[in-house]
Amino acid sequence: DAINLRENCSGRIGRVEIETWQLDGIKINAIEPVAHDLVVEGGFIRCHAHPGGAHQDGIQAMAGRRITFRNLEINCNSHPNAQLFINSANGGDPTDIVCDGCFLGSGAASTLRVNQSLRSGARNTLVCPGRYFDMYYGDPAQQPVNQNNTVLPASDPRC
Repeated sequence: DAINLRENCSGRIGRVEIETWQLDGIKINAIEPVAHDLVVEGGFIRCHAHPGGAHQDGIQAMAGRRITFRNLEINCNSHPNAQLFINSANGGDPTDIVCDGCFLGSGAASTLRVNQSLRSGARNTLVCPGRYFDMYYGDPAQQPVNQNNTVLPASDPRC
């Protein structure tokens, strides 16, 4: 993975510029003590077709707490993948993982996929129409994040 946020990773990352032909752009998968209280301020993640059709996500969060990605362009358009994938797995329990003011490109198998995760998702984000757009809400009081997103028309030149 291009960037793997490991145990106890916290603080601020000013900008990321990721071009990857390998696997995920940013991966948060460490269980305890999890990456926490982290802000990534802008940049881009671009995944290019990996030989053999390997799985590639722009951001894959299987753990972590209170992590914010701001003003980040995510374009990972090889298949299968998700631009933003937040899901409890491998013993992790992602909470408060937010993409704020992001741009989620088109062409992914999943544009935005959020399941089994409290208070996580996207807000104030431009979303290109994808082949799969999934959000798991559970208790609405626990899911105040997914607000003010705009799904762009397929004809938008950015998509």
